Amino acid sequence: FMQQNFPSAVRYYELALQSTNNQLEQLFSYVGLMKVYQRTSQNKKFYEYYNRANRRINNLLDELDVLDDHDLARLTVAESDFHIAASTYYYYMQKEDRARDELSRINLNDVAAADSIQWVYGLYMLGSTNLDEDLDPVQRDINGFDNLLKALFYCRMRDIPYFEANLLQTFAEQYTDTIWVERIRSHRETAIPFINPRDIPDSIISIELSNQALKLFERYGDFYQIAGEHRSLSSIYFGKKMYHEALEELSLALDNINTFTKRYHPEDKSVLNLYEEQDSLSVEVNWIENHPLYSIPQWLANIRESLS
Repeated sequence: FMQQNFPSAVRYYELALQSTNNQLEQLFSYVGLMKVYQRTSQNKKFYEYYNRANRRINNLLDELDVLDDHDLARLTVAESDFHIAASTYYYYMQKEDRARDELSRINLNDVAAADSIQWVYGLYMLGSTNLDEDLDPVQRDINGFDNLLKALFYCRMRDIPYFEANLLQTFAEQYTDTIWVERIRSHRETAIPFINPRDIPDSIISIELSNQALKLFERYGDFYQIAGEHRSLSSIYFGKKMYHEALEELSLALDNINTFTKRYHPEDKSVLNLYEEQDSLSVEVNWIENHPLYSIPQWLANIRESLS
């Protein structure tokens, strides 16, 4: 899944389901399939495995007395992963109330005791989505910053490049918001050097952080995030009226998607281009309709939206 090889991910998850009657192991596979179908925008299948996973969680919660400490910890991880996957789905569907509800069901203290990486994931989701309606806007930004900073500190201490990159990407996007910058400088000024140790001016720090994130994603080898980071850089450049650089980043994003497609599907000779007389939009439609497990509609839609 992390390498965007979704057909193989589905095959292994389904094989795991066929190989065991253990409800906890089945739950992990159901959540994994939720993530695949969220990423590939297959809504009907997402809900199918959402419902299956939800039933498994309820069954397991009714049988806590038969689980040992190891399985209880794994259930905590699986349950939090379920809520994060569901929240991600609802967030991108612009159903913020549902996304907020899913995140509110995660107990970060329990997750931290069970799995530190999952704890970082929870902090990242809480900090990046910033959905807490019970707080005023200033306190919401401060709480989000604190969650992200805590996660970033841990990632750098333990060398966790994937989440460090995601966190830097989030900070890069937030630095484009002058109101957010003013609030953080007013309330968390002493923490800023941890993010910006070289005291790079606010006017260009978003570009620097985004490039740092890009290097980490390249180190990790995540095609999805690499393309997403090129699009983020394009948005930053566009906001600064650096149009040539913005277009160049979008071209790199498409190049990355083409590389991804050739890696896993060398038989497909079609490619995406920024523009040609016969626009490559038909290539996208073909991928989505005929190869749903290796097209990522959100990927393509975001880039096309930026090009428009």
